[in-house]
Amino acid sequence: MSLSAPIISNIIISSITFFFIFSSLLIFYEYYELSKYLVEYEELKAERFQVDLRIMLNGISDHQINLTLRNCGNIPIFFFRRDYCWSSFIVSYKDESNIWRSYLIEDFQIISIKIVNANFTSSSPNSLTLYPGEEAEIMLSLPSSSPKIPVNSLVEVAFTSNYGVSTMVRGVRSS
Repeated sequence: MSLSAPIISNIIISSITFFFIFSSLLIFYEYYELSKYLVEYEELKAERFQVDLRIMLNGISDHQINLTLRNCGNIPIFFFRRDYCWSSFIVSYKDESNIWRSYLIEDFQIISIKIVNANFTSSSPNSLTLYPGEEAEIMLSLPSSSPKIPVNSLVEVAFTSNYGVSTMVRGVRSS
């Protein structure tokens, strides 16, 4: 009996020590993994703020909006990639009944892409990417079932990019 008590107490103390060491290592490992994810998150957040987009309305008709989207940032904006729409427009306006109508538009037409402040067209209208220093003339078409945009109605257009950055512009249909 006298020999088994020290052996059992040694096993219990060893088990408790092993448990605390293993738990400490596990906590430090999880802390290390969490710090890696936080660093990656901060890098992605910093990348997000390198996107600078501007929208200018060129014209508003009863079912279409012509606008210019300018990339003033330093990373490209993807419109479409591998049969997936990475960017979207949201159009809101008051109809003739004074009710706000909003539409998500992902099927928009790129008319042309130009270098900013130049007459030089940098790529074909079928381009799927807007590079830094370029501007795209885009035609948005509302669904055929939507009520027309009345004259003197406030129209808001928002653009969301593949980085989660958005920009918005307001305008009024004049004729």
